[in-house]
Amino acid sequence: MSNKKSDTYNFHNKDNIFAIDHGNARNDTVFSSFPCGLARSKSKPIFGEDWIKYEDHYYSLSEEPQPYLKDKTENVNTIVYTLFGLVLDEQKAKINLKKPIIMAVGLPPLHMEALKEPFKQYLSNALRDVTFTYNGVTKRVRVDSVNVYPQAFSAVVASKPRIYNGEKKIISQIFATHKRYVIVDIGGMTVDIIYFDGDKPIVEKSITVDLGTITMAESIQREVFRRIGYQIERRDIESLLTKEENIFPAELVGVIEEATQDWAEKIVNAVKGVVPDIRLIPIVFAGGGSLLLSEKIESLDHLPPMREFLKKTNANAEGYYLLESNRLKKG
Repeated sequence: MSNKKSDTYNFHNKDNIFAIDHGNARNDTVFSSFPCGLARSKSKPIFGEDWIKYEDHYYSLSEEPQPYLKDKTENVNTIVYTLFGLVLDEQKAKINLKKPIIMAVGLPPLHMEALKEPFKQYLSNALRDVTFTYNGVTKRVRVDSVNVYPQAFSAVVASKPRIYNGEKKIISQIFATHKRYVIVDIGGMTVDIIYFDGDKPIVEKSITVDLGTITMAESIQREVFRRIGYQIERRDIESLLTKEENIFPAELVGVIEEATQDWAEKIVNAVKGVVPDIRLIPIVFAGGGSLLLSEKIESLDHLPPMREFLKKTNANAEGYYLLESNRLKKG
C-alpha cells in the first residue's frame, strides 16, 4: 500500500467527504492507493499484513488481480475495499470515522445510466451503519449519503487550473486552454474514450472498450506461452515496462515489447474511431495504464502535436471529492 497527498488544492474536509475510485487494477482515494486483490479466509492472516474482519471473514490486500466485474455489486469486494480506503484516510487524518460520512464514487460514463442507482443503493445499504475490525481494533462507519459521478469527466474537473497556496496552478495545459479534446482513461480492464466539446462530455461520441492493462497482460501471457513457452505473471510485464531490473532472456523481452506496442496501437486505433482525424484534436491520456504505456503510445505515428499524460493517477477520486464538495456548497 502507498499513501500520497494531493498537491492540487488545500484540503479542509469540514463536510467529512470520502471519495474513492473503485478500479479493476487499483483503488484510489484522494490520499491513498492500494491494489484490487483480496485474500479471504476464515482465520486471521499469519504473516503480519494489514487485515479487516468484515462479517465472518478476514480480508487482506493482495497483488493477485481479482476477476473483472462490470457490476461491482455482485460480491462483497467493493465494500471491503471501501473499508480499507476509509481506514487509510483516517490514518492520514483526512476522514473522521466517528462522524457521519458523505461518500462520493464513480462509474464509467457509459455505464452510468444502467448502473448508477444500483451501485448507489448497494453502497448506501451496506455502509449505512457497519461495524468491522481492522488489525484487532473495532471500527464503526456511518455513511449518510452516497453520490455517483462519471469517471474521466471527474478527472477533468480535478485537473482544471485552480488556485493553490495563493498561486494559479496549471495541471493540464490542454484543459487550461482548450474546450474541445479527447480524454483516454486507461484502466485495468477497460479504456474510456470520452469526447469533450465546450468542456462537456458528448456521450454519443464516446466509447468504452475492453483494452485495459489487465486485459493486455492476459493477452500477452497467452502470446508468450504460445510463441516461446514461458509462463509469466502480470507483474513480470509491468516490471519490464517500468524498467525494473530483471533476468529475462532477450527473446522474452522481445515478445513482451512487441505485444505491448501492438496493444498501444489498438488503443490509439480505438481513439481514431471516435474522432474524424486524430491529428487535429488534443488528447489527454489518463489513469495508471496511460503511464504504463506512455512510451509505447508516444512512439506511434499520426498522434496530435498537442497531447498529455496525466501523472495524477487519483484524478478521478479528486474529481469526485470536488464535485461532491461543490454540490454541498450549492445546497
